[in-house]
This record gives sequence, structure tokens and C-alpha cells, in this order.
Amino acid sequence: MRFRQVGGCVVALLCLAACGRPDGGVKIEGPAVTAAQWSGPTYISDVYGRAWRHPTEIAVESLYLVGLHWTGWGTARPTSTGIAQDSVCNAGCDDGKTAQYRVKIVLDGLTRRGDVAYYGHAAITPLKPPAPFWAEGNDDMTLDVPDD
Repeated sequence: MRFRQVGGCVVALLCLAACGRPDGGVKIEGPAVTAAQWSGPTYISDVYGRAWRHPTEIAVESLYLVGLHWTGWGTARPTSTGIAQDSVCNAGCDDGKTAQYRVKIVLDGLTRRGDVAYYGHAAITPLKPPAPFWAEGNDDMTLDVPDD
């Protein structure tokens, strides 16, 4: 009886060893699984760390963006046009007025944080190039995304 138990173990070990033998690898069939589109609320953080959903105005870096009208908010790359204002008066603030120019904004870098997501990148381009000197360096910016 003892020989039969050992013999059964030997057969089981041989079967297991044969299962792990590389004979051409794993066979994959069908299309790859695609990621599900994000469907929760999406936000953008301003320069002060406050979260906004499709804001009509927001402070980013040294620009204050106003008159924003978003298309595709919640998708991977929402866009808006608006006006960028010199929020720190690099160009001087004559009579309390700040310098400004019309821009297009494209957000991307959607990053999930629990049940919500944040945009982590903004590209700001002038509608009529070039951008004024005081806006240099604000065309490609990393936005604040909260930690997990």
C-alpha cells in the first residue's frame, strides 16, 4: 500500500513538472483589454492648491486665466479659450490694469486620486503668437495633483 501512495505522488509530480515546461509559451487570443474611461468628477488645482471643476477663471503659475469655456471636461484632454492676465504685474500695472492676451488651454495628465481625478498638466498657447515677454515660461506647466 505504501508503494501505491508514493507512486501516486511521483505521477502527480511528473504532471506538475510537465505543466511548467516551456513548449511555445502562453497562447493569447482575442483583443487586448482596454482601460475603462474615467467617469468620476475631475478637478484642476489652482496655484493656491484649491480644487476646481471646469472653472471659468483660475490662477496658475503667474497667470490668471479668465473667460474660460471648456470643451470635453472630464476627458483626457479638455480644451478652452480665454484670456491670460499678468497676475504679478511683470509688465507693469498701469492704472490698476493688468496686461493680457487671448489663449488656448489644453489640459492632460489625468490622475486618479480615490474617487476623483485631477489634471496634472496644462499647455497654454497664444491665439495670436507670440506670447508677450511677461508670459514666457508659462506655456507648459505642471499642475498640483494631491498625494494619494
